[in-house]
Amino acid sequence: MRKAARLINEKVLQYKQRYHDKDVQDFLAMASLQYVIKMLELENKHDHSPIVDAVKDLNDKIDAILTEE
Repeated sequence: MRKAARLINEKVLQYKQRYHDKDVQDFLAMASLQYVIKMLELENKHDHSPIVDAVKDLNDKIDAILTEE
């Protein structure tokens, strides 16, 4: 929790230095949005379901071949 709060505070500080006409609520929203987008990108990057599906298909094909007489 503390690390997450520190990261958000650092990002808010970066936004404060870059944009002078916004308030803290805007910076918090911008930081939150940025971290959620990053999290979603990482989730998509580590999506192993296509590999699992391919392995299941191969397993089914092997089972079908082995059960043939």
